[in-house]
Amino acid sequence: MEWKTLALSTAFVLSLASCGGEDPAAAPPSEAASSEPSEPTATETEAPQPSRADRPRSYRVQEGDTLSAIAVRFETTVDALVEANDLDDPDALTLGQRLSIPPRRQ
Repeated sequence: MEWKTLALSTAFVLSLASCGGEDPAAAPPSEAASSEPSEPTATETEAPQPSRADRPRSYRVQEGDTLSAIAVRFETTVDALVEANDLDDPDALTLGQRLSIPPRRQ
């Protein structure tokens, strides 16, 4: 029974290996190889997506959290967290409280 499994596994791997795509030697010559000058073409570009660091983030306070530990975790500062969340007392976090996380410090 093991030889059948081995044979089927080998056949499967070989069939996957043969699905590699086109033969690069059979590809048509590129335009760069052409002796005729090519005209420049305009290309459309999309506006860059905001990086993950720039997107608004939030965090729900869990047992044992401190504002300084949260600041370190999200690469920001305690002052930035206090300002972003309009906190009167940075030591008075409540379990389940949702905090807005400001962008990472530079």
